[in-house]
Amino acid sequence: MNRTSSLGEFLEQFRRYHPQDVFVVDDEVDVEYESTAYYKLLEEKNPVIWFSKVKGYPDFQLVTNIMGSRARMAFALGLDSESRLYETWNEALNSKAEIRISDESPPIKERVFAGKDVDLYTLPVIKHYSGDGSHTGFGRYITAGLVVARDPLSPETINMSFTRIQIIERDRYAFDMGTRSHSGATCNPQPKGEIRCKFPWSWAPIRYFICWPRRSSRMNIPLRQN
Repeated sequence: MNRTSSLGEFLEQFRRYHPQDVFVVDDEVDVEYESTAYYKLLEEKNPVIWFSKVKGYPDFQLVTNIMGSRARMAFALGLDSESRLYETWNEALNSKAEIRISDESPPIKERVFAGKDVDLYTLPVIKHYSGDGSHTGFGRYITAGLVVARDPLSPETINMSFTRIQIIERDRYAFDMGTRSHSGATCNPQPKGEIRCKFPWSWAPIRYFICWPRRSSRMNIPLRQN
């Protein structure tokens, strides 16, 4: 079994070999509450849940619970069983090999939005519960979004972290960097009014609800700072 090289490839292969573990929802779902309700109803069965139609977002699909079991993680790594999962996972994380994507047919195509082109509302970001965002009035979160921070005083210092990102406005978001996290250490508090770090992010989450464009792309969106 070969390792899958993209989300789309993983979904197609996993559904082919383990159809009983994939629950496909062809009915249109709303990003507010409905997809979460499906997950709660199917929680004990623990399948991959694949939403093929998202209300208001015809160019996107949603999928969740991809890493809901060790067996799925092993499958993604090209393993026949879970016996070598941790060993193989550690090898991948600690590998010094150069990562290369074919120029001929890359599984991911980069799309960069900047300035006035940035609009987070065009992404089908989930609202899970009625209490989410009670202070801001907009409770849609990107769960496990990848935040990239570069220190302008030390440009060679780059930090990448998975974090829960709350959308505030069409071109603004917020997340808890934490004083004990690597992000917090990289971008320590500065004098009032001074911005130390810039935070573009890529929507490349590995778990929870994943936004999956019908046409493969990576959303890399640098936003304005306050």
